[in-house]
This record gives sequence, C-alpha cells and structure tokens, in this order.
Amino acid sequence: MDPKVPNPYFHLGNVYLAMKEPNEAIVYFRKTLELNPTYPRAFKQLGKALLSIKDLDGAIACFKKALESDPPNDPGLYNDLGLALLAKGDSVAAIKHFEQALAVDPTFAEARKNLVAAKKKN
Repeated sequence: MDPKVPNPYFHLGNVYLAMKEPNEAIVYFRKTLELNPTYPRAFKQLGKALLSIKDLDGAIACFKKALESDPPNDPGLYNDLGLALLAKGDSVAAIKHFEQALAVDPTFAEARKNLVAAKKKN
C-alpha cells in the first residue's frame, strides 16, 4: 500500500467501521485526512466513528467540516450531524439539521423519525 495515497486508508476505515471497531476506523480515517485534508467523505466517516464512541464534540466538528468541504447535498450528513447535536442536548440545532436532510431528500425516513424525536425533546 502506497503510504501517500489516501483511498486505501479510507476504505480500511470503512471496513473497521462496518465491523463495529470504531477505534481502528478512526486511525485510518485520520490517516486519510492527513494525506488529503479536504476529503469530505473521510470527515463524514470519521464523524460517524467518533459519534459511535460518544465523542460528540469531535463528531460534530467532523460533520461540520464535511459540510464546509463539499456542497451540502448529502441528507445522511445532515442527519448524522443532527444525531450528534441531539445526543449533546441541542435539540434546536438538531431539528434544523434534520429539516435540512429532509429538504435534500423528502423521503428520508430516518431523518423524519429523528425530527419527530427531536421535537419531542424540545
């Protein structure tokens, strides 16, 4: 594996995330971002891994960085950011992001479910 090419690290991170080994995934997503610091998908996946270990601030920062790096057309990214914000107790901001997810994809059932849950907490 060429240590200067980020994609293999990104794919390994996804494998570890799928295997429910977020700490290993984090290592590979961070290596990906070391090699390509503007790779929005790596920020998103790193955010998911951090969210799974309850590093809410880290997850939120990664999701926001992914939104800055790429045109925001990924409803899953808005949903993930909403979940992290909701877990942190910020239901108002979470609602905003669930609504943005639904603006991108009105059929996104998970975002709709999360929006209802966030509104109940608000």
